[in-house]
Amino acid sequence: RGSKVYYPLRFVMETMNYKLGYDLKSNRISIKAITKAEFPVIIKDEKATYTFKKPVKSIVSLAPSITEILFSIGAGDMIVGRTKYCTYPAAAASIKSVGTLYEPDLEGILNLKPELVLAATHMNEDVMKMLDKANILTATQKSPEKIDQIYTLIENLGVITGNDYSARALVSSLKGKVDRITAIANAIPANERKTIYYVVGTGKKEYTAGSDTFINDIFTRAGAVNVAADTTGWGYTLEKLISHNPEYLFGEGWAKDSMAASSNYAALSALKNDKFVTIDGSIFSIPGPRVIDLGMKTVIEKLYPSYAKRLQY
Repeated sequence: RGSKVYYPLRFVMETMNYKLGYDLKSNRISIKAITKAEFPVIIKDEKATYTFKKPVKSIVSLAPSITEILFSIGAGDMIVGRTKYCTYPAAAASIKSVGTLYEPDLEGILNLKPELVLAATHMNEDVMKMLDKANILTATQKSPEKIDQIYTLIENLGVITGNDYSARALVSSLKGKVDRITAIANAIPANERKTIYYVVGTGKKEYTAGSDTFINDIFTRAGAVNVAADTTGWGYTLEKLISHNPEYLFGEGWAKDSMAASSNYAALSALKNDKFVTIDGSIFSIPGPRVIDLGMKTVIEKLYPSYAKRLQY
């Protein structure tokens, strides 16, 4: 407003490591300090635990989500190596590529002498053992299955890189957007909710986002009804897809072309009615800030355009 800039109280307090609450009975705001993480810091990943004695300064990232998050919290300059699939942001292209998560260039990683190699779960165990022998800490972080787990991953990376303030600020900002989107979705009557199907793979086999995936969480919180929520994981069947006959299909351009060219999908009303929403797969497939910031926004804009003006971002 004018020359003044206003920041939400929750954003300010959460960035400063306080939890903000509200008591409906007393009509009072509560503020509680959260214990600051101090080194040594222990980060968990399912059954594994990793101890960090001090903030790391050089990292090889073996997951696109980790690369995106590190840049988002101001730690992009710490990345000395990345996979060939780590293409966002554009600045990542200038970082040396060390292959892929499953087939990393071990010699290339060793030559970079990173303090930490950070990967998604299911990294090649033989490579982990070799890095361990070279006294390079290797840690894995399970790919998030829910939005809240994306927040946790961001906060963990903030702590171990010494960027906890910017990580908390990012998480608070994302939470604010999710809250706004959820409020909009809750205002949409049940009989106006759109059924959707997210195309991960199609043709020989069908792959989509089941109920235990972060993509399902993204669509559901944005007011969509994911017809594939009747399964878990990523596998699906053509028979189920045809039976559900969703109003909308979401997927990349190649998926739309593939379905349009095959008689197997001719009965789908979404194709007949030109309701295939072509999306940027790198945004929806990576559990990082963009899937919340842009992905959820896209769902609202495409499915409920009359409600989109309420987004205000």
